[in-house]
Amino acid sequence: MGNPRLRTISRVFTIPAPAAGADWSFSPPSGAFAVIHSLRMQLITSAVVANRGVRLIVSQDATEYFRTVARGTQAASLTQIYTGFKGFDGPNIVAITVPISLPPDGLWLPQGHVLSSSTSNIDVGDQFSAIAGYITEYPAGPSMGEWPDIHYRNAESE
Repeated sequence: MGNPRLRTISRVFTIPAPAAGADWSFSPPSGAFAVIHSLRMQLITSAVVANRGVRLIVSQDATEYFRTVARGTQAASLTQIYTGFKGFDGPNIVAITVPISLPPDGLWLPQGHVLSSSTSNIDVGDQFSAIAGYITEYPAGPSMGEWPDIHYRNAESE
């Protein structure tokens, strides 16, 4: 039957829509660390501000250590879908879908770390919704030493 401490759970996860004008955040469930394989979200922008830039940030105790930026900005009064999956580093898929690159081995998110959106020029009328992805959760504990160290690149520094 195997060691129960090494059992993983792969599943679709959802993140509740934040209040209008706010970014969202996600942390792994208690007792687990996670690898995010894919992520999808929708942003509806108000008519007030010109352009928004969407980023994903991973941090621990308010110290940012990973950032990736969507390919392109979103103008006022538009609805766009942002999507990313592990290893994806390609062009825009269709006009309303904006890609966000994730690391080739997925976005590793240890327990206590936070994945969040960070939107430049966000307006009080902007709204994120339909935030979902595919995740594998690993049990936290002594077995975590078996996983390799992952080093991420900062997309903005390239």
